[in-house]
Amino acid sequence: MVEIPAGEFSMGPSKETPEPLLPLRYSARRTVRIEAFEIGRYEITNTEYSAFMRAGGYRDRVYWSEEGWAAKERYGWECPETWRDKRYRTHRDLREDNDPLPVVGVSWYEARAYCRWLSEQTGDRYDLPTEEQWEYAARGKEDYLWPWGNTWDETRCNFGDDLDGDRHPDGGHDEHIYPAPVGFYRQGASPFGCMDMAGNAEEWCLNRYEEQGSWSAYRVLRGGSWLTVSPCNLTTVFRGGTFPWARYIFWGTIGFRVVRIPQGSQTFSKTQVNGQNAPSPLRKGPKD
Repeated sequence: MVEIPAGEFSMGPSKETPEPLLPLRYSARRTVRIEAFEIGRYEITNTEYSAFMRAGGYRDRVYWSEEGWAAKERYGWECPETWRDKRYRTHRDLREDNDPLPVVGVSWYEARAYCRWLSEQTGDRYDLPTEEQWEYAARGKEDYLWPWGNTWDETRCNFGDDLDGDRHPDGGHDEHIYPAPVGFYRQGASPFGCMDMAGNAEEWCLNRYEEQGSWSAYRVLRGGSWLTVSPCNLTTVFRGGTFPWARYIFWGTIGFRVVRIPQGSQTFSKTQVNGQNAPSPLRKGPKD
């Protein structure tokens, strides 16, 4: 985990952001005050997620919200969508140990169930980052367009390096066509030292995409993925989103990282989820 101190930053693109780098959807420019928290330096890996699975995470209803459990039962989820696909695993024999690739092919519901399980195992309070927490961890106070700065550098992240125009990543700039081991692109670290906040796995955030309107059912996605081609969609201000039950859009690119909320902090208890205060993740049978 990386300690993120309390602070204030300007969220969203600045007036100086070049027009070609302004994505169609981005966070509105505003000043945001952030309380101290901790965020994963890396995206959750296959190894880490396999511990949740082996512990009965897909069988124990207590970790799931009502909506999440209903989706799991309806679609018959027993593991991530990509779990048995060798392209998303380090080991072809699907060994569950020492796999540094980010887990992908998980829904928002599964990501939050993992957070509740992790909270119970550790006694700390874990959840998905809010959109504000994620952006602050990705860019700090520097107003960076990408985690490393304001100049695009194709060598600093795992993105869709399509060199022959067939709309398929070629791995021409590195050996990774699909997800890369977390932290592989050391020069792509954010000002706080967070890795892979541009590319690799696209990451779930806690928030709704919008509070009202046609996309209010969506949950926020941030950071772009190994399949994202356009640099503007890999910026720290780009916003994506999809339904919380979605797992395999864009070839199964969606993963997540977690935040740890300090005990006594108001950040966790006041985080808005579906218009209600976020519940405690510890054996409450929460409702999203």
